[in-house]
Amino acid sequence: MNIYGTQKMAILIVTEKPSASMQIARALAEEEPIKKTYNRVPYYEIKHKNKVILIGCAVGHLYTLTEKEKPKEG
Repeated sequence: MNIYGTQKMAILIVTEKPSASMQIARALAEEEPIKKTYNRVPYYEIKHKNKVILIGCAVGHLYTLTEKEKPKEG
C-alpha cells in the first residue's frame, strides 16, 4: 500500500544520481515529495495527475561508453 492508501500500480522513474531524483520529484509533485529509503538508497514517492510515481536513483552509472578496439598499426 502506498502513501495515498491505494494499491494501484506505480510509475517508476530511475535517475543516475540522488540529486536528480530529488529535482525531478520536486518538479512533478503536486505536493511536497515524500523521501523514503530502501537499503540506504533514497527515493521519492509523489502524486502527479492522480498517479503514484516513485523516483529513485541507480546508485551508479546507467550507461557507459566504451571505445572500440583501436586497429593495430603496421
